[in-house]
Amino acid sequence: MTAIGLWVRLLLIQLLLLLITITIESWVLHRKQKWSQRTSVQYGTISNLFATAVGWLVFFSIEPFFSDQVQKLLMRLSLFDKDLQEPILINHIMFVLIYLTIFLGNAIIKRIGLGLLQNLLSLPEATVDRTISPSPTKIYLSYKQQIQNRQQAGPVQPDLTATVITATFLSQLTACLILILLINYLRIRAWVKL
Repeated sequence: MTAIGLWVRLLLIQLLLLLITITIESWVLHRKQKWSQRTSVQYGTISNLFATAVGWLVFFSIEPFFSDQVQKLLMRLSLFDKDLQEPILINHIMFVLIYLTIFLGNAIIKRIGLGLLQNLLSLPEATVDRTISPSPTKIYLSYKQQIQNRQQAGPVQPDLTATVITATFLSQLTACLILILLINYLRIRAWVKL
């Protein structure tokens, strides 16, 4: 296969993975953070493109330090080479270990990216001028007053970090399963041709 064919195959695989992850993560952001669908898709798209760009930069910066055998294995795994000589179980274990590493890196990168994005897009909040009464009668509020204050504040929004971890886990798990199914499909197709 020519170099252009390999790059096209890799690009198509990356686009498939991005479509899967953006769809799942935007759905989780919409459900958990109660954002609009448009905002969820925008945040999901930006965070995934940011994580993908950083991931490829990290991969290309550490790839020259791998041994030739590991480089060939990574190329065959990432391009779904039909001539995989290793047993299926070893391929799947390697695949899952690589994906767990990618999951942890993605979760960290996406959380940092979403935090930066929120800081860039959020407007500074106005501070409320509070006058301090000269003689406070109670330091602590009563239990009923605390409940009323919580009800007036509205529902508590879930933690963004937990939402990003959940969304990344679900999208990476789905993408990993789809890629394993694709590898097995190509392997079965190669066996049938023999």
